[in-house]
Amino acid sequence: MADSNDGNCRSIVWEFFSRQKTNGNRIIGICKIGTCKLPVQCPTGATTGLYAHLRAAHPKAHKECVARNEENCKRKLAEQKLKNENKKQSKVDDLFIKKAHWSSSHPNAIAITNSVGRMLALDMLPYDFVEGRGFKELMKLMEPQYLVPSRTTFSRSVVSELYCSVKQKTANEIYRDFEDIPSYSFTTDLWTSRAQDQFISFCLSYVSPEFELKTFALENKPFPGEHTGESILESLDKNIDSWGLPRTVSIYALRDNGSNMKSAMNLSQSFYDLSCFDHTLQLTINDAVSEIDGMQTVLSKSRRIVSHYHHSCQASQNLHREQKRLGKVERELIINVATM
Repeated sequence: MADSNDGNCRSIVWEFFSRQKTNGNRIIGICKIGTCKLPVQCPTGATTGLYAHLRAAHPKAHKECVARNEENCKRKLAEQKLKNENKKQSKVDDLFIKKAHWSSSHPNAIAITNSVGRMLALDMLPYDFVEGRGFKELMKLMEPQYLVPSRTTFSRSVVSELYCSVKQKTANEIYRDFEDIPSYSFTTDLWTSRAQDQFISFCLSYVSPEFELKTFALENKPFPGEHTGESILESLDKNIDSWGLPRTVSIYALRDNGSNMKSAMNLSQSFYDLSCFDHTLQLTINDAVSEIDGMQTVLSKSRRIVSHYHHSCQASQNLHREQKRLGKVERELIINVATM
């Protein structure tokens, strides 16, 4: 029925009637076909009466109106269906876009990669940590669009670039301070890792113009070959030159008591040689302990006594009580001696 479609789309029937309102705000349709001019009541704007008038008085116009109205409604429904399908397809496309991996140049991917690189450096983790199953599952849960780079990407570029960035930032801070300082010092040492790899360190210390003590561990690099005074001095000179540290101010070198370190300082014409007091004191204590007869026995008994009072609550309470009693006796003795 044509009348049943009236609520779904605007009816063509109004092309055959003129719309008018009465004084009581009622809507009527005046037939425009020929000389009909018959008014038709349209309560609340309904078109049922209009179709009934055409069906009864103008069958040809009624047939045309119904056909055109149905064609119009079909076109509207087709357009709406196409619009809904496009909208649905758009949502599907958005879903695939959201799940697609970011490229390595995406700002979010760059930020996460740099953060992972800092984690590897700060926690001294192996590069293959990023290829572990657990880490990949964690990153997939935290950010599905992020694709974790390989360990070679971190070792060859990410961590290296982070090191260069931190090095430049540190150097800029040092350069600003060095405009007004009269001297600086560095500490160096040689050591061997558990894997028998040899390293040399270089730590810079100085007092800033604001009288603030600043210390930077600038180098900790492999040091293969023979550890002679010449090779040590060459390494120290390279460190100073690579960081652009001035040689026109006083430079103090703090070292241990190794013969090769002493040789390096003797060969140098630029550094004021300073031996480490803590290292010397430790060597002195070790020598003294080894030369005292029976020292190991004394130390063993001392450890047992301390362990007994440390692990026994009753013994610890008795010790504290005895300490208080002896303290009281000692104070009374001092008072008696002072009043004599």
